[in-house]
Amino acid sequence: MLKICSLGSGSRGNCIFIGSDDTKILIDAGFSALKIKNRLKEINECIDEIDAILITHEHQDHIKGIKTLSKYHNIPILFSKDFPELYYEKVTVKDFFAPGEEFKIKNFEISSFAVPHDAIDPVAFTVKFKNIKIGIATDIGKPNLLIKNRLLNCNVIFLEFNHDEQMLLYGPYPWELKQRIRSGYGHLSNDMAASLLKEIEWEGLRHVFISHISEKNNSLEKIKRVIISKNFSPQMKFYFTFQERVSKKIFID
Repeated sequence: MLKICSLGSGSRGNCIFIGSDDTKILIDAGFSALKIKNRLKEINECIDEIDAILITHEHQDHIKGIKTLSKYHNIPILFSKDFPELYYEKVTVKDFFAPGEEFKIKNFEISSFAVPHDAIDPVAFTVKFKNIKIGIATDIGKPNLLIKNRLLNCNVIFLEFNHDEQMLLYGPYPWELKQRIRSGYGHLSNDMAASLLKEIEWEGLRHVFISHISEKNNSLEKIKRVIISKNFSPQMKFYFTFQERVSKKIFID
């Protein structure tokens, strides 16, 4: 059986837990090691049983805890091959993969793929366990054919619904930051995310974790309206992720 949840998601920290009976991984570690340790306890998991941490890119909200987790808990940290040396040189236990490479962590089959984001070598992942496929795409400026192809036939997806376009445009951010977020290397709007999800919808996609929600440029009500407008299958369940708390846990066997 797989246990899947977000330990936290947003501009101040991101971390996803995926675990089976004998394989447990984190995608990103954007909180302090102590916070990640405590949130794992909330879902009855132990930091010392984590087999690896996969890093999507070098922004602080995705790597904050890696140095301590590697040094004091001996957890391997996996980076893309062009990950900035400034960030990985202090990590004790590490390994590297090329975007597009497939590799295994015990019983999990991992596939990485390049995504457009304003980072050095950003990637997203799919994780396969038996007949279950999980997609993680939480920092992508715009959908492209590669992303759509890699996310096909997922049963579970973590997908960013970062901002409402009008809230961002008329919100408090400086214009330069607004342009960065709206660019093809920024973050997905609600409309873009919902359209991507509609393109890859199939009967086996049952669980969607709505991720990386902007606290100032989005709202749950705006996201709900966009989702309703797309007429997704009633069998598809949506779960919000939050910055300050663990999301709903799902179990799949």
